[in-house]
Amino acid sequence: MDVGDRGVSDSSTMATMSFAAQPAQPPPATAPAYHPWIDVLRAVCFLLVFVNHFGIHFRLWYFKGLGSAGVAVFFAISGWLITKIVLRTVAEADFLRVFYSRRMLRIFPAYFLTLALYVVAAPLAGERMGVFLRQVPALATFNAGLLGAGGGLFAHAWSLAVEERFYLIWPALCLLCRRFKVPLALPLLAGLLFASESVFALPQPVDPRWAPVLPASIIYGCLLALVGDRASVDQAPRRPGWTYAVVAAASLVGLLGVGHLRSSVFDPVASLFTVPLVFVAATAPHTLPRLARPWAKLGALSYPAYLLHMLVLYGVKAALDVAHVPSSWPVVAVVLPASLLAVALVSKIVARWVEAPCLAMRTRLPRHPRWTTALAAVQFGLVPAGLTYLLLIRD
Repeated sequence: MDVGDRGVSDSSTMATMSFAAQPAQPPPATAPAYHPWIDVLRAVCFLLVFVNHFGIHFRLWYFKGLGSAGVAVFFAISGWLITKIVLRTVAEADFLRVFYSRRMLRIFPAYFLTLALYVVAAPLAGERMGVFLRQVPALATFNAGLLGAGGGLFAHAWSLAVEERFYLIWPALCLLCRRFKVPLALPLLAGLLFASESVFALPQPVDPRWAPVLPASIIYGCLLALVGDRASVDQAPRRPGWTYAVVAAASLVGLLGVGHLRSSVFDPVASLFTVPLVFVAATAPHTLPRLARPWAKLGALSYPAYLLHMLVLYGVKAALDVAHVPSSWPVVAVVLPASLLAVALVSKIVARWVEAPCLAMRTRLPRHPRWTTALAAVQFGLVPAGLTYLLLIRD
């Protein structure tokens, strides 16, 4: 789930699987230009995840696999956006401290609110409370998935754990590469080889859910940002609108098709199809047609929506079970859009009353260096501390 910054609309979103739309504002110096079609792409990614999880709850198995494709594209967006931010700010004296403190204010508030809600909802959703509570240390330290920890009700938190590993590793690595004059493409290519054993790995590469690697789509997003920084991808010639739609649709079909053939959309070959999707969204005209604007607003909410949608689906399914309503097609046709609307409403509330105040604090960080350092230390140290704890208690 992408939870990257959103340029001029960052305060409304990630984000992470960013992931409330606000009026356009002048972008901060550290933020990349706002690309509205990136938010539309986020909305598509979230819809793939949502429909997949809706299908699991209502036993519509032909939606299986759509969610993984959405997450793979979220990862590519995150790699692209975060790399653009890093390239703009890595020369600043307090780069790492500011980056990690801003990430914490972006990610932690909505995430930990959601985790608290899942703890409350676990027994209501049929989870054994003792079993779920044993997963909380992994969930609370963004280590879901590693060492088999962090499943159950909040199992989709694994993608946030992958994002946190990315935030932990990539900016520091960029700083080291700049200091020692190492091309940034080299560690990215090395990471791609490590994550998959080879670029055209057979058998299936390591699933990022269960291994401490970065998925190929994040690395491809980073590489796209590097190419764009040198070749002015953001200023690419504008094409007729239909060409963007055709390329995007073909890329999504390719991602799903090749991912199916290679048993995983996280396969480095399948993940190549995330690159044209992000490229198209980044280079499309910045004016949105009327029909695309609601989807851009949903994309701006994609981070809280991704966090909270399973809670809404559990609640909807529980209500239908209590009322003995069968999962027929007419019921699904009504319940699916109603559930999506409920997710959007809850996400809007969280974005307005939780995310926005915390994001506003980021403008005051330069005036409070001690707080900036403390926030950065928590952001940087939480994942390693949690992983150490999980290793110590492992049987």
